[in-house]
Amino acid sequence: MLNIQIDKLACRQTLANDWQRLEQTCPQTDFFLSWPWISSWLACHVTSAKVLKVYACNKLVGLALICTKQHKNLSEGFGQTDYLNKTGITELDEIWIEYNQALIQPKYESEAHQAIIDRLLAQKGINRVEIGVSLRQKLDNINCRLKKITWQQPSYSVTLSKWRTHNNSLRYAEYLSKNFRKQIKRSEKGFNQIGKLQLDSANTLEDKLSYFSSIGKLHQLKWKDKNKGFNNPDFVSFHHYLITHYTDFCQFIRIRSGETVIGYLYIFIYRATAYFYLSGLQNFEDNKLKAGITSHFLAIQHYAESGFEKYDFMAGQARYKKSFSDQITIMQTAQFLKPNLLNRLFFTAYKIKHKFKRTNS
Repeated sequence: MLNIQIDKLACRQTLANDWQRLEQTCPQTDFFLSWPWISSWLACHVTSAKVLKVYACNKLVGLALICTKQHKNLSEGFGQTDYLNKTGITELDEIWIEYNQALIQPKYESEAHQAIIDRLLAQKGINRVEIGVSLRQKLDNINCRLKKITWQQPSYSVTLSKWRTHNNSLRYAEYLSKNFRKQIKRSEKGFNQIGKLQLDSANTLEDKLSYFSSIGKLHQLKWKDKNKGFNNPDFVSFHHYLITHYTDFCQFIRIRSGETVIGYLYIFIYRATAYFYLSGLQNFEDNKLKAGITSHFLAIQHYAESGFEKYDFMAGQARYKKSFSDQITIMQTAQFLKPNLLNRLFFTAYKIKHKFKRTNS
């Protein structure tokens, strides 16, 4: 039987030691549960949190951080919500955590997440618990009578071994469609006519921060009216901290055609996986020149040649992601509600609304 302990976060060094020891025993952990991401989030955005510990036979087998927020509106409900590894504050949570869950040793994962939800909802004053963005199959394993899916998107990834031959020379993956290969080759040829295509990696901290700044300028040109991404100072400060303090986990790629920059990619590196986080791309009048497709094609080849196992596009619907990828999963954010009368009424309205949407779609 698992024992759940919840305490106020007091000593961050103790948490760092516990988290990093546990992380080494969790081989399937993704970057967003690694100490570089978690500690950067704590340093930049968290002023108050609770530490949730999972014990099996007095041995620490799981950890999560819980932030609590008070809600007083119809859309978010009334009462307090516990957020797992997030703050519950929109501007701060726009750093886009994915693969979010508790850090749990594999043999205890399903049992522990159920125990965590039950324990959190049993707290006095806590009205709901939110986990996300997470793999749907992980959330499906958690039983709760009142469970809402508040966000859902497909997530795509590339198995890089399919881009290598037996002697590790590069090739097109056989699963790519004929039409998509044609697009890749046509775009590559067009850019080579402007200047030789080249992939540059930022190797120093100074270069990485410079590439990050260049991505930001391109991002702001595309999203002028959105208070997200590089238009959100909390987002920018978090990534400056992450890049500065954990530079080996952050890679930046620049793709250029001669001296013409095509685009930049911001990628996290963790346990043989390259996680594509965001890009800054130039626009070209010639619609045969595909800046995004060409940039990702060269990046996929680069990481395949470097011996990586997976190129993860992560969540978000996009045709180019689907065309490149051989794996697709579903990412969700879920809310688990305490089964009181008000929540039952909210949940009934939620089900009617979504049934109506499906009927009319």
